[in-house]
Amino acid sequence: MLRTREFCKKTVTEELRPGDVVQHFKRGMTNSDDHNAYLYKIICEAIHTETKEPMVVYQALYGDCATYVRPKEMFLEKVDTKKYPDATQEYRFEKYAGIPRLKSEKEIPRELKHSPSRFGY
Repeated sequence: MLRTREFCKKTVTEELRPGDVVQHFKRGMTNSDDHNAYLYKIICEAIHTETKEPMVVYQALYGDCATYVRPKEMFLEKVDTKKYPDATQEYRFEKYAGIPRLKSEKEIPRELKHSPSRFGY
């Protein structure tokens, strides 16, 4: 996924790839004790079967480690600063520059540990 942005009066192309860790703009607006709050790992790009709309599949690196899907256009869009005037990021999701903390074995939900999906694979 490519996105261009202005940086120091230059146009810069930023690429987000499967495996990248990104942060949601709300990360900068919360005081969570969870080091990984609002951090996500991009799993892959997908296509909606009915509409053919490009989608992004991503997984939370906090809480129950839920997996989400969002339209690619929405994933890459700029933050609505009228709706979220306290937002500190330009885009909804941006690459995370830090290192996320790995959950301990105790913290990983049982259903995510070495279990087949509900589809049997």
